[in-house]
Parts: sequence; structure tokens; C-alpha cells
Amino acid sequence: MSKYRIERDCLGEMEIPDNCYYGIQTTRMMGVSGCANLPVSFFPDMHKALAQIKKAAARANSKIGAMNDDIAEAIAQACDEIIEGKFADQFPLDMWQGGGYTCVNMNINEVVGNRANEILTGKKGSDRVHPNTHVNMGQSTNDTIPSATHLGMIARFDELIRELGLLSVSLRAKEREFKDVVKV
Repeated sequence: MSKYRIERDCLGEMEIPDNCYYGIQTTRMMGVSGCANLPVSFFPDMHKALAQIKKAAARANSKIGAMNDDIAEAIAQACDEIIEGKFADQFPLDMWQGGGYTCVNMNINEVVGNRANEILTGKKGSDRVHPNTHVNMGQSTNDTIPSATHLGMIARFDELIRELGLLSVSLRAKEREFKDVVKV
């Protein structure tokens, strides 16, 4: 068995380690993205929320006849596995990056697509399930990322309120500290 698979996109082809569920787009972005040295997966609620969105979209697309039922169910199963916490190491992209998290959306599309393909065919790739054509069908990063951010915060709402309270106290202290500083 090969240790690599070949993936292709409009920029060419690339060897991807066969144990990786992410693909060519994520691999390209790993070389140019981010400066925090903190992966988005440090906050797993983001990927779990994205998986919820991808699962709901696949089921909706199947229901309206835009996607084959078997593909939708494989996508849903892959998403359920991500929601359960599997594949956390397949989301390596950095928290701080340009591009409005388009690459984060593509990263989850690739992981879900490769896992769904594996469910249907026994191997990774895009033989049956394509990350854009199927997993991302009818979705925009401009919708999925803000929605996932909101969904991801729900479970941490109490923690968020507590941290915002601490931030407020800190800002009030700085307000007092710098009250005599003349500024424009």
C-alpha cells in the first residue's frame, strides 16, 4: 500500500500522506498560513459546529434531490465522527490567518469528503464524494464560518460572559491608569 496519494487542483498535483484526511488545499495553506502557532483545533467547538452545518446541508441537499442519499449519509456519518471528537489532528491550520477562514472551511470539506469517500469506497480521494461539489454544496464560507462561530460559542456562553467581565474590569483599570494622558 502506498504511503501517499496524488491529489490535483487547478495549481497542479501534490503527494498527500495517505494517513491524512485533509487534502491538497489544506496542505498548501499549511505552508503559508498563520503566525500564532496555535491551530484552530485548539478550540474544537469550531470544527464540531462546522461538522453540524455540513451534516445539515448534506441532509437538506439530499431531501431536495440535489445529492444522492448514499453520499449524504456518508457525509453525515463523517460529520458525526468529527462531532464525537475523531480526526481532531486533521485540522492543523493556524488561528491567525488572512482569507476569512476560507481555508478552514476547505479543511473541513476535505476531511469530511475523504472520510465519506472511505466509508463508500474503502479509500480516501474524490471518487464518489468531492469536498467542493458535495460537502460544500450550496454553502459559502461567508455563511458557514460566522454560523459555526455562533454555534461554537453556545456551549461556552457562561465562560465567555465570565471572561468578558474580566476584560471589562481590566479595561476600566486602564481607563483610570491613563486618565491624564492627552490624546487626539
